[in-house]
Amino acid sequence: MDLANPEVNDHLRSILSVLPGSNPQSVADVMATLEAIHNALPDDDGLKWFNWQYWTVTKSVQETVSSPGGGGITWHNQAWLQRLDVVFAGLYLDALRTELAGGIPSKCWQVLFNARMDRRMARIQLALAGINAHISHDLALALVKTCQDTGVEMQHSSVEHEDFTRVNALLESLIAESRKQLMVMLPGDSIPDLQKLENHLGGVGITVLREGAWIAGEVLWHLRGFPSVADRFAGQLDDAAQRLEDLILIPLR
Repeated sequence: MDLANPEVNDHLRSILSVLPGSNPQSVADVMATLEAIHNALPDDDGLKWFNWQYWTVTKSVQETVSSPGGGGITWHNQAWLQRLDVVFAGLYLDALRTELAGGIPSKCWQVLFNARMDRRMARIQLALAGINAHISHDLALALVKTCQDTGVEMQHSSVEHEDFTRVNALLESLIAESRKQLMVMLPGDSIPDLQKLENHLGGVGITVLREGAWIAGEVLWHLRGFPSVADRFAGQLDDAAQRLEDLILIPLR
């Protein structure tokens, strides 16, 4: 159902084409790219609302993590958290680049891209569909890659897991606050049935999704010597994310 304006998609391709090494290399690259994508998308394109939420939340988290006092939180490995943000964002941008090139991204991302112009959806549905795809599928992959890049052993008892968990409460509050601006239909009109929408979204908990991603990442970490099994496991993550996304994106009209 993707009927996005070809000129918009051309603009998105041009934004992605200027990234160094095809993907962001720093948090500054991530923030600039997300902002450029936001500015390129019209309000009735559902991708705008996932991208907006991702951009604003990432900005707030980064301001907390990188501040001199750590936002009042004692962080053990800020460099690792910032590297994770860069690797994590790259997976979203890779999926978008693949879609714009006519390729086939992960199934969970394809669900969102197919629905991005569906006026039967609320903006909050499309935002949470993207969050689900990014956390339930991409985050485990990003955790493994970040640990490999930084020489960190991925394990539940690590200080990196402590830092990862400390981000949860911040994310929950930021996403809850941003929801208020997304509680309209995709074109901007009122939602016809708020109770129906709440029923759709009731099971989407960021903390639960993120802890599940960490556990999945640990499994993938221990499967590094078994690439075919790791690929099948990653495929199951994609399938599970797609199924939840199908529930999130049940039309309201």
